[in-house]
Amino acid sequence: MPEPTEKFWNDCYAAGKTGWDRGAVHPFLIHLLNDGILEPCRMVVPGCGRGYEWLELAGRGFNVTGIDLADEPVQYLRQHPANAGSNAEVVQKDIFDYRPQAPVDVVYEQTCLCAISPKHREQYEQTVFEWLKPGGRLFILFAQKETNPGDGPPFHCGLSEMELLFSTSRWRWENDESFFKFEHPSKRLFELGFTLTKK
Repeated sequence: MPEPTEKFWNDCYAAGKTGWDRGAVHPFLIHLLNDGILEPCRMVVPGCGRGYEWLELAGRGFNVTGIDLADEPVQYLRQHPANAGSNAEVVQKDIFDYRPQAPVDVVYEQTCLCAISPKHREQYEQTVFEWLKPGGRLFILFAQKETNPGDGPPFHCGLSEMELLFSTSRWRWENDESFFKFEHPSKRLFELGFTLTKK
């Protein structure tokens, strides 16, 4: 599998190979919003894609930045009416090159971690750790692939590996996997939702 690059993702959009795209806001985010767990704040959505979550957050008054490498979804979101007059922005950039002007309250991770090569996972953890202020929260979905876990993207994010990656020396895990399990519409995987707090 070649390294997922800007060209790789642009080609996926051009060919309509966007199996990760749910076509709607993820139920994990809806739960966080409707239960008052997540309220308007400064936040980042890495790998935002077509931005269903970004649009929902922008519409609810969040100061939210969506980041994506691919041109098609970024241009779509920049032209979307929800972008006008809101505190939301979309940045076309590699997430490892992005730095917020000040540490943020929340990072919402849905499909970015499973989309990047596993060799970059430690860099990903360091990046989101640096984005967050102390006590900031990472709402994260770990993709679980029961077949061909080594193939990707999406890449399998095994829970034992994730517990090592997001070490308790740096992160406080707020829930266990039995709380939030989501089947993906593609039927290729399911996701485990967690809340991690930066120590």
